[in-house]
Amino acid sequence: MCGIGGFYDFESNGFTSKNIFLLLDSLKKRGPEGTSWLEIDYENNYKWIVEKEKNYSKNLKFAMGCSRLAINDKSSRGLQPLSNNQGYIWVSLNGEIFNFIEIKKELASLGFIFKTDTDTEVIVYAYEKWGIDCLKKFNGQFAISIFDRLKNKIILCRDRLGIVPLYYFFDKKKLFFATEINSILRSINIKLSINERKASAIIGLPYKLHDFHNHTLIKEIKCVSPSEIIEINLTKKEMFKKIYWNPSDIEKDRKINYLGLKDQLRYLLEDSVKIRLRTDRKLAFIISGGVDSPSVLGIAKKKFNIQTDTFSLDLPDKRFNENKAIEEVLSNLSIKNNFLKVNEDIFIENLYEVINNMDQPLSTPNAVLHNYMAKEIEKSGNKVVLNGVGGDEVFFGYHDHFLYFLNYLKKENRDRFIYEKNIWIKDHNRSEKLFTDFSNFIFKETNYSPDFLARSRGYDYRCLIKDQDIIKNYLVSNLEFDVKEKQIFDLTKSTLPHSIKMDDNCYFSNAIEARQPFLDYRIVELGLKIPEKFLVNKGFSKFILRQSMKAYIPKSIRLNKKKIGLNLPIDKWMNLKVSRWITKNLNNKNNLIFDYSCYDSIQKIVDEHKKKKNNHNLKIWDLCLLNEWLQKNKLFLN
Repeated sequence: MCGIGGFYDFESNGFTSKNIFLLLDSLKKRGPEGTSWLEIDYENNYKWIVEKEKNYSKNLKFAMGCSRLAINDKSSRGLQPLSNNQGYIWVSLNGEIFNFIEIKKELASLGFIFKTDTDTEVIVYAYEKWGIDCLKKFNGQFAISIFDRLKNKIILCRDRLGIVPLYYFFDKKKLFFATEINSILRSINIKLSINERKASAIIGLPYKLHDFHNHTLIKEIKCVSPSEIIEINLTKKEMFKKIYWNPSDIEKDRKINYLGLKDQLRYLLEDSVKIRLRTDRKLAFIISGGVDSPSVLGIAKKKFNIQTDTFSLDLPDKRFNENKAIEEVLSNLSIKNNFLKVNEDIFIENLYEVINNMDQPLSTPNAVLHNYMAKEIEKSGNKVVLNGVGGDEVFFGYHDHFLYFLNYLKKENRDRFIYEKNIWIKDHNRSEKLFTDFSNFIFKETNYSPDFLARSRGYDYRCLIKDQDIIKNYLVSNLEFDVKEKQIFDLTKSTLPHSIKMDDNCYFSNAIEARQPFLDYRIVELGLKIPEKFLVNKGFSKFILRQSMKAYIPKSIRLNKKKIGLNLPIDKWMNLKVSRWITKNLNNKNNLIFDYSCYDSIQKIVDEHKKKKNNHNLKIWDLCLLNEWLQKNKLFLN
């Protein structure tokens, strides 16, 4: 895992080695183990530089490089960018190609000769052999930049689910690209402008609706979308985009055999874990009390006999503490866990580190917990960590997923509807009214998702926005309200993008590579094919996953229907020491957030929260983090 970036100057704007140095230097928190780059001047002289040489050139046409965290092949041979033997293809990689060993063997059989043991070099020759179609062969989490000197083009691309970020600025005068928006801001030498629409979404919408396709908080900076290929023709100054993987193309398989499905899922998850254990560095696991991360750890221990460190959070609130379930998982595997105690002081200490590292505001206060976890994992000498992110999205594990499942049964007039609804009410402590309200909401045919007010307890925060017309007609287009559409929505727009952004900002920014076996594209494709009855059954979410993992997780965990999820008592802490942070960000009328929001309306929700009239903790978090971000970046913005 690394930080990558570069630029191309079409009009001799005076960019130098200092610009690429500033860009890559800002990424050293991600890749502290070697910074290097390729640069080309206007006489087409090539120079490959390791930072320590300090031999900076002036007036560069092109530069591309990497601040490296060496996961495979720790030698200096792995410094990037890497080229083919003829020197006309150059590649920088942030991330991992987990099946690089298999692809390397195939390429070697075709006569390609390798000089390193890196997956980056595999990309070089895969591109030389198969062109950009090589992406379809890769199983991994990656953001890749390719400079093709023969075709005079730069290619930017990301993995299918967008686990690894990549941002760019392009105005036909110059191109900048980087792992972080921060890096572009600090190296481009011009002031940019705020995307007011995005800022207003953060202020007035629940976090699930903050994302606007490839837009960022900077109007001129976009992100490469998941499974997107961007080609910049340097001769014509033109940009072309295409998608190489689309989950909507995957159909439900109504004829799928239950026993065959169970075996297929178990095999794929075993293989996904297997290839994600590949590393030359020490690795660890993050464990919760649910089904997903214990499945990953169980496979690693029982199938592959991995001896490893595990880490969990010891939360101080009984509403969220999962210690008992975690201890059951680890006792079953004879593994000793590292329980990390959490308190308000630890939260505050890590809060400012999150603010300092964040590229864009993060969606929930859980980011602070992940930052704390990442630091402790790094202190233990681990550089890679596996987790259970993605299991809920792929296999239908969230609370609101039951509503979509029940709606499917009702719409299809299935006999199981009453049976499943009654189990849901009894075992999950839900009410008949909740489903009735959900159904009525759907039948009103409103033009926004039924998730709109789900995390705001019915409070419509659009009243906080100064210019409400800016997002008046944008919420979320109606889904068809079936299970598959909900799966895709959560994977591509709603919950997963925020989870992987948190992994990126908290783990990768602490030089820890997080890996998510449930986001292997083969598992995602299988999950989208699975009929509804195998996703939810007899009141169990993730039914087929629970059945497939019988050999790897304790029965008590498999049969536990209760879902806690990672949370912390931020609602209480906001009225204690954290209140000073809130006051700093939301009490001063001169704070930058009030350029886009209504001061009096914000004071009202803060006051309601303090008096415990309403729990506004998630929205207060949004507002404070947005103000911190604006303050942090004001020097780079108009």
